[in-house]
Amino acid sequence: MAFNANFVEATIDGDRLLTLHGRSSEPSKRPIMVTLQYAGVLDAAEVQHPEESNWTIQFGPSTYEVGETVIATGVAVDDDERADPFVWHDRLVIAAPVTA
Repeated sequence: MAFNANFVEATIDGDRLLTLHGRSSEPSKRPIMVTLQYAGVLDAAEVQHPEESNWTIQFGPSTYEVGETVIATGVAVDDDERADPFVWHDRLVIAAPVTA
């Protein structure tokens, strides 16, 4: 099966940390790098556990507000150095985290 990944949602917590929630089609050892555009600034970070199908990555703290939009771009490389990287992007509206 071909690798696929998507952003699921963006949430902020009380410490003003933005968490992007993502999902991969299958657990993978592929590194995943994410860039985030917010308020005219680009930030980048690497997903710490890309081997998990459901993964998260955090940015901040910053002035993130519920209802604002962020633009995220993900890049995953392949073990085969001849293969093109898998690239995806999305606009996400920041939501408050769901509390139990």
